[in-house]
Amino acid sequence: MHERINDILKKQERDDGAAARSDSEIEASVRREFVNGEELLAAAKARNVRLTDFFAAEQFPDLPVLPRRTADTFGIRKHTASQRPYLHTQDFYELIYVSRGRCAQTLPNSRPLLLQAGQAALLAPGCTHKLARARENDVIVKLVIPPPLYAAVSAPDLAETECVCVFTPRRETFEFFLWGLLREQNAKDGLQTKTIPALLTLLFAELYRAREAQPTAHTDAELDNYLSEHLRDASLADFAAQQHYSAGYAGKRIRLRTGKSFSQAANESRLQAAARLLTETKMPIDAIASEVGYADPSGLYKQFTAAFGMTPGEYRRSFE
Repeated sequence: MHERINDILKKQERDDGAAARSDSEIEASVRREFVNGEELLAAAKARNVRLTDFFAAEQFPDLPVLPRRTADTFGIRKHTASQRPYLHTQDFYELIYVSRGRCAQTLPNSRPLLLQAGQAALLAPGCTHKLARARENDVIVKLVIPPPLYAAVSAPDLAETECVCVFTPRRETFEFFLWGLLREQNAKDGLQTKTIPALLTLLFAELYRAREAQPTAHTDAELDNYLSEHLRDASLADFAAQQHYSAGYAGKRIRLRTGKSFSQAANESRLQAAARLLTETKMPIDAIASEVGYADPSGLYKQFTAAFGMTPGEYRRSFE
């Protein structure tokens, strides 16, 4: 990473760390960055909660309102270690990119999403999500793109049909445009109104190309429903019997429609259910393993670590 870019990211880390320790800085930020900022501040006051402790994951289930972030200008910032996980929505497009490390988050219906290094996720306005804490060596960058700017630099169908789109762009090309945007945001020559839209156009073009090169993901509604109800005892034979198919035909149908075997689909469902329980409950990990269908907790540890790049305990701590 270029030294200038590294300096900018380090400064953002220091600035956010200092702001997170100041009630007055947080109060100003809440009023500036949230549509319902006054309601959030009133909720904190009514509960006698210090603002420096307010944005903790466990606080939000009891709040009367969902925090709604707002922005009318472009911004690009590092997801810093001082930022705590909290459930929220926003009125802008948010592009999250992992340059180094991993980025865990939960989406609507508590669906987990883990971005690996080199991956990006585009969240549409109104998408509810919660971002896990950044770890010491993670480099996760968040781009705030107001709808008028998004419409000017990208075709409207990119995130029209779903809350979130995931991309794996060509890393070197994508980061060339990304770090160019970070430099332009910090430039002092007044040309940003021209340079930022131009770089965003090129950045989104790279996302389009990545999307075209990636296979289309398919789902099987009957299989999804079955797995959600039979995580602990799911079997291809039982699924096939319920659908009045032979096991051989059901297996071929699943692979044709999803690109996965039954066992792969079942394991993914178990891991997603485990991720939800890790962030939403205090259940012991061994109990979670049993709840989602692993006969031995070691099976969950092995599969979870392979899929998420961290142990179940590390995943849970990243949302605390």
